[in-house]
Amino acid sequence: MLPFQLNSKISLRSALSGMALIGSLIVALIAAASCQMPPPMQVLSTPSKPIKTVAFGVPLPDERAIAFVSERRQPGNLDIWLMDLNTNTSVSITVDEAQDTQPRWSRDGRYLAFRSQWSDHHSSIRVYDTATGHLNEVDPGDNPYDFDWLPDSQGLVYSNGEFQIKHLYFSGKPGDTVVERGHAPHISPDGRQMAFVASGPNDIGERLAVVEAETGAVNSVVDDPNQPEQGYV
Repeated sequence: MLPFQLNSKISLRSALSGMALIGSLIVALIAAASCQMPPPMQVLSTPSKPIKTVAFGVPLPDERAIAFVSERRQPGNLDIWLMDLNTNTSVSITVDEAQDTQPRWSRDGRYLAFRSQWSDHHSSIRVYDTATGHLNEVDPGDNPYDFDWLPDSQGLVYSNGEFQIKHLYFSGKPGDTVVERGHAPHISPDGRQMAFVASGPNDIGERLAVVEAETGAVNSVVDDPNQPEQGYV
């Protein structure tokens, strides 16, 4: 029995030595590989006010989607959301620090425009394209705060901080001033007229007026000097 026991001990000792050698080789290979690994990827933060970015989720069918304002992503921060009525699922278009309000669908249902109020107190208009999922910012530079779509969906009319109503063309064409004193513009379905809330420097209250697209003539629709109105839509 003794020779068998000696041989077993020798075999065990040889096996342990071999395992130790293999372990040393594995450690050496791992160390060598780690020296050759590329540096970790650098993650860059996205701009706080992107000009063009891909919105979360996929474009939703415009004929079965509604747009709404919610702070469900972050309390106190208003975002624009879309809900697909076919699946009853919702997706956030905006995920930044801007306060986003006033969603408006274009006439053809492809685009959704809304107003963004930024942390530096200036405002802009952003447009979401449901066909591509792209979100683009259109900033005329004079703090737009309410607007409506032109019939061809290629631009807007908006009012600014100076109570002017102007055109804003997506092609880059300079926008002309439609009304010098007014706000809350609404284009008629045929595009021939625009209703708005009119006010002048010496006016008491406001009046509802209509401007003709072809002639630029302005007509008062609701105007009672004895009972000045406010808050037309």
